[in-house]
Amino acid sequence: MILLNPITRRLVLVQFDLATITDLFTRLQRIFMQNINISLIITAYGAKRTILETITSVQQQTFSLFEIIIKN
Repeated sequence: MILLNPITRRLVLVQFDLATITDLFTRLQRIFMQNINISLIITAYGAKRTILETITSVQQQTFSLFEIIIKN
């Protein structure tokens, strides 16, 4: 689910899989070529084997105006 605050223009992605986040960043890069803040919330409960791969994938995106919040 993606939430957009129209006043602050801040996007928040609340649950995802790896393919979804990659697709989202590609689309955002095309749509929003301006200063926008994105908070990426990753739920990491039981994700010991995949969390590093997930974070690495997010960091490799060309869209770089985001923060990563990891919730266990």
